[in-house]
Amino acid sequence: IYADFSPITRAAFEKWLGKPMAHWPQDVLDVNPVPGDPVRRGPYFRQWLEFRARVISEFLREVRQTVRGVRPDVQVAAYVGSWFMSYYDVGVNWASERYPVSAPWATPAYSEAGYAEQLDWLMTGCYYPVATRDQARALGRNEGATVETAAVVSTRVTANAVPVYAGLYAANYEGRPADFALAMDTAVRRSAGVMLFDCSYLYDYEWWPIVSSAFQRPSFSPHACPGLLAQI
Repeated sequence: IYADFSPITRAAFEKWLGKPMAHWPQDVLDVNPVPGDPVRRGPYFRQWLEFRARVISEFLREVRQTVRGVRPDVQVAAYVGSWFMSYYDVGVNWASERYPVSAPWATPAYSEAGYAEQLDWLMTGCYYPVATRDQARALGRNEGATVETAAVVSTRVTANAVPVYAGLYAANYEGRPADFALAMDTAVRRSAGVMLFDCSYLYDYEWWPIVSSAFQRPSFSPHACPGLLAQI
């Protein structure tokens, strides 16, 4: 959230906004003097978030066009965190441009900066130590902090624009192989598949048999089928 307030970015923002900033960067945000407290939001904070997201979306559009111009068969993908409603702080809107973002920090046009349509597939980090909502309720924990909820949110905000694979952080399940297996199953059921971060943990914990058991038959990745996304 603290980047980038360089002169070149200020000029680009003012040009996009159509007016100069009288106080920079305070008109956008200011550092809170209390350590750990949120930044102080200026009068143009929401417009700044939209501007940043549009820059990244346009960059990705150019990347896609450039890559396809050289190698039409090469696919473009991305990894993001699944916590969409707070992901604005890193300047990215990874949702579909058709998803209406309704939040206090979002401008009415923020949705237009979504870049899911520029991808062939997307991985979201559903990095929570609890797999399902049922588990969370039984443990008295927040249902939102589960692989299941994160995967559901990921597929919802991308609005079928792209196959989404729920990512697991294997270290969250150290010493809990059964919970790891359940998390994989949850990811596969609630999204287009599963991404495991990372292979080193599978070796360290000797969990390759768990993965083999989960995928006893050859599995199919939706993004590997040309034309499937267009049909969806």
